[in-house]
Amino acid sequence: MSSAEAESTTRRGRTGVRRPTREILSRLARVLAMGGEDPEVLAREFAHICGRVRVRPVSKDDATSRMDHGQVIARWYSEPEYVDRAGIPRALPYSGSRHSLSTLIARVLPEADPLTVLRHLKELGALRAHGRLYRPTDDFVSFGHRRELLIPWLLNVLGGLLRTVEHNATCRPKDRIPDRIALNPRFPVEALPKFYARLRKRGTDFLRDADLDMQRRERGGVRTPRIRLGVTVFAFEDPLVSGRVNQKTKTGVRAPRMARRRGGRR
Repeated sequence: MSSAEAESTTRRGRTGVRRPTREILSRLARVLAMGGEDPEVLAREFAHICGRVRVRPVSKDDATSRMDHGQVIARWYSEPEYVDRAGIPRALPYSGSRHSLSTLIARVLPEADPLTVLRHLKELGALRAHGRLYRPTDDFVSFGHRRELLIPWLLNVLGGLLRTVEHNATCRPKDRIPDRIALNPRFPVEALPKFYARLRKRGTDFLRDADLDMQRRERGGVRTPRIRLGVTVFAFEDPLVSGRVNQKTKTGVRAPRMARRRGGRR
């Protein structure tokens, strides 16, 4: 067995399912069981649901490493020696300089291969080449235009969300992980676009501040165990109407049942 095959086997385990997928299923089953569902009935229902699923696979890979690569861009904007006096990221050569892109990558992700990180960031449009120099295109990395990367990224977030839900449902109150929510049961559908635009702006500002705070604490110099910590901002609709083809009636939006019959785009 080759090293690649061995790694794939380890990642998927004996069930043929990737470890992150197995964690999602395991935690979801436990949370549902805590909510009163019978595990045996859940198993039958899930088998029935899977038998009816008709989707084309988008990705077969885990995007965890590519998510981590975004930290290179974040640190490019925050490390004093990598920005000019106006706080704008300096153009960097890949190598051959004390302040090069490969040096920055090695500082942020010491276990990663710098060339692989460079390739991934270029594929994501996170940096732009100017001759032999590189500049970031923004202070964050977007997966939105690459669905083969977006899906595994969302699965990674889903796994983390379920981890927090299960933990908070079983731990002592003082050990709870933050899980705040604002909920409005009668929000007007026509107000969604403007509300989401404002939420994206405020959410981006909040996450920039959270990321800088995490960076400051990472650089604290205290030798303690390290973990991956993620913070995210999500909205959810019930029923889902965004991206669906809805026809307005005298009372507002067409019945949700009709909206659900049509496949919507993300």
